[in-house]
Amino acid sequence: MVLSSRGRGTPSQSAADIVVPPGEPLRAPVTGTVVAARQYVLYCEHQDSLVYIEPDGLPGWQVRLFHVSGAIPAVGDRVFAGETIVATGGANQLPFESQVDDFTAEPSWPHVHLEVVDTNIPDDRPPGGGC
Repeated sequence: MVLSSRGRGTPSQSAADIVVPPGEPLRAPVTGTVVAARQYVLYCEHQDSLVYIEPDGLPGWQVRLFHVSGAIPAVGDRVFAGETIVATGGANQLPFESQVDDFTAEPSWPHVHLEVVDTNIPDDRPPGGGC
C-alpha cells in the first residue's frame, strides 16, 4: 500500500514501513558491511537508533533501517541477509501514533522504516534532521 509522503519533501514511494512483532530481533535485509549504527533524536525529541548497510557489490548504495532497538552492530561489521541480527530488541515502539498504525490491529505493533539510497545522488533536503 502506498501512503502519502505527508509533506516531508520525499516521494511517497521512497521508503517502506515494515510492521514487525514486538520484541522480535531484526535480521539484516541484505548482505554487506555496516557503514553507520548509532542513536539519534527523532523529530527533535525521541531517542531512536539506526543501522545503515552497504550491500556487497553496490558501492555507494545503502540500505537504511530506522526505529531499531537493543544492541546493534558496529560500523565495519559484516552482516548476512536473513542471518545476522542487527537489532536485538527489534523495532522501537514509538511513543506516538504512526501513519502505519491506521492499518494494523490494536494494540499497534512497532515498525521499521527502511530506505534504499544511492549516496551518489545529492540529498537536497535542508540540513538539521527536521528540527
